[in-house]
Amino acid sequence: ITALAIMEKQPLKRGQEGQTYTITRKDIAGLHVHLSGGGSVLPMLMGMKLTQYEAMQRMLIASDNNMADVLVERIFGSREAYVSYAQNMLERMGLSRTVVADASGFSASTVSTPSELVAIGIAALKNRVIAEIVAQQRARIPVAGIIENTNQLLGTDGIIGIKTGTTKKAGSSG
Repeated sequence: ITALAIMEKQPLKRGQEGQTYTITRKDIAGLHVHLSGGGSVLPMLMGMKLTQYEAMQRMLIASDNNMADVLVERIFGSREAYVSYAQNMLERMGLSRTVVADASGFSASTVSTPSELVAIGIAALKNRVIAEIVAQQRARIPVAGIIENTNQLLGTDGIIGIKTGTTKKAGSSG
């Protein structure tokens, strides 16, 4: 959902890197919040620079919860503005049973249904940049180095991307 909203608000074409973002002290503090809450994060340093494409790789390949927050802060201005935008986007897509409470999907208040998740996945794969990123087995990212795709099924039986998520409340679907 976050990737779709980002690509709708600030689209990239294949081969484009997009804007460059500089990591701030606030971004580092967010990393520690996600880490202490059991979220998935990658290392980052204050002052490091990432393009929109690299940030989306961190978010979509390695499930970097903190990077989802960083991107929505930069692109939408605030998490609240992102949540409102994402909810409106879902309504336009005819998806009324999905509730967005955060950018990473880690919040127990972010919920959906299997059928709506399939519709969201289909929409995501129609976006060439998102489809390209989720199909990557690995990527080289500043500071983090080589990141591996957390989708253990990628490349097996024709699986071309996207992955399941796991939280304590939702459990594991894999």
